[in-house]
Amino acid sequence: MSNDADQQNAKELNELQDAVLAAISGARDAISVLFIQHGRPKELIDNTLMRMCSYLSDRSQAVSYLVSAGYVWDGEIVLRSFYEANARIWFICLTEPSQRQALVEEFWGDLADIHTYKRGRRAAAPRELFNRSLQPQDEAVFEFLTRDDFQKFTGGTKQNRKAIEQRWSFTEIIQWLKKNGPADFNFRDIEVLLHTYGIASHLIHADESALDLMLDRKLRARDEVEILASAHICRIFSDQVSLWTLSAMTIAHRFGHKPRLPPSVQERWKHVSALSKVFLERFHATQEDFYSEWLRAKQPE
Repeated sequence: MSNDADQQNAKELNELQDAVLAAISGARDAISVLFIQHGRPKELIDNTLMRMCSYLSDRSQAVSYLVSAGYVWDGEIVLRSFYEANARIWFICLTEPSQRQALVEEFWGDLADIHTYKRGRRAAAPRELFNRSLQPQDEAVFEFLTRDDFQKFTGGTKQNRKAIEQRWSFTEIIQWLKKNGPADFNFRDIEVLLHTYGIASHLIHADESALDLMLDRKLRARDEVEILASAHICRIFSDQVSLWTLSAMTIAHRFGHKPRLPPSVQERWKHVSALSKVFLERFHATQEDFYSEWLRAKQPE
């Protein structure tokens, strides 16, 4: 990119970031108003949703900070937990009202017991290590985690434990929403979220795909890398806005409202989408020759 192009790109990214922060604030404020007007913080369902929204907000701020500081891949990794928190909010809010209490009780009950059970089993090895190295204070921590009442699981068989964990997994929730989401929500294409979630998973696991992503950035021409990096930032920012907005809609649904938001929230979301489109189209233009050639090569002679 030329200096003028660099400056224009930076200006457009700053404009996008300002729009994103405004859109996130609007969605978060809409959620706060819903809880203030309708929430019952002492009841399990609303207490759980409020805590998840708080977690969601913290992760969102972390993503924005990391991306702004130039740690885009790290922002992508944290975005995965942001995806998880949103999905669980959607799952609870869009489950039939008669089933929500039992679902949330499972979250705090059987699912929590499974995690405690697994932590206890994993704590046995470090407990033995600290015992052998005569570090009684550290040993006590892991001794506490392996105590008998932490090793009990009342949810049934190993197969049942796996079914509970699977039910609360991101992938399973997305599949459930596609099949069972209320008519007011169009979840026909919600599986597209699995692609980005999968990219973050590769980064977390440091597998061969993660290494290939790093190499790909190094092999591209400088101008193309700048355009690609800007499109990547744009996608992370727009993902945050879209998921925040959808969570606000599902919480409205939980309180018996149509999944509509204040006009200002919708307008901010549309503004972010319009600004994002510029970056995405700019990147797609750099790839047009490659994919055109690839498609021609696929055609039978």
